[in-house]
Amino acid sequence: MSRKRCICGRSSTMPICDGSHRSEDWSCRVEPQARAPWCFVASPHNENLAERLAAKYQGIAAHTTDEPLRAERIVVLTEGTDLDHVKRVAKGIDAPTRRAIALNIDAGLVAPAFDGWSVQSVHGSNLELWGAVRKALGSDAPMSQVPRKLGGAFLSHAVSDEKTLAQPIAYLRKHFNADLFVCTDSIGSGKVWHDEIVSQLRARDRFVLMLSSATTASTFCAFEVGFAAALEKQIALISLDGSRPPSYVQHLHMVDVQRRRSASPWLTEHDALLDAFLEVLS
Repeated sequence: MSRKRCICGRSSTMPICDGSHRSEDWSCRVEPQARAPWCFVASPHNENLAERLAAKYQGIAAHTTDEPLRAERIVVLTEGTDLDHVKRVAKGIDAPTRRAIALNIDAGLVAPAFDGWSVQSVHGSNLELWGAVRKALGSDAPMSQVPRKLGGAFLSHAVSDEKTLAQPIAYLRKHFNADLFVCTDSIGSGKVWHDEIVSQLRARDRFVLMLSSATTASTFCAFEVGFAAALEKQIALISLDGSRPPSYVQHLHMVDVQRRRSASPWLTEHDALLDAFLEVLS
């Protein structure tokens, strides 16, 4: 069962939901109407937020029924890491007014995934999101966003981490059209490895080192980092397993995926890694 974030502040297992919200009036599941005024769509760990909004606006949360849904307005709540899920659910809902609210991510980045929709960003902690989304829904501010692309990047990683990185990289390419160079799938047959590495390092402004116990022991990764530093590239660090950076990059900020999961325990490893990528590439 997916973990859900607590948005009411009453859970004994903060920040994870323990069901305490069921004592409040927004815990009831509304039956589908001929055409509901509002329909809210969210990924599993944000279902509490969708249900509470549905109760507030006398609408329905899409995950509470398997029946076909029709609504005056559909509102998709997305963090950018859940686009496969929320887009699949939203596709089956008949609603003339379509709106996406980006939670703690720039609206311009998710705008291409919602072509023709109104898109708006809100920011805040778990307990602040409820109020932030309500304020956004009541705002007359312009919601059309200029689409933004993620920055292109050279990803440096150990061979043994390829399996961990494969799905997040495919997701970023699919939904954000991310221009990512990865040795495992970006060097064509017959090309000279060293020449291709140097060429691709020169071509991209960003360099992301995927840290792990294997990376710190890799002379190839050390070479790539050194070359990126010599070219004065923007270097970012993402630690996959809590490994600390080697001495030659200890002065740089690092995103620790395991620490991120500890702070937001509803995130899967896949979600936490995607969230780290979206931070360093945006």
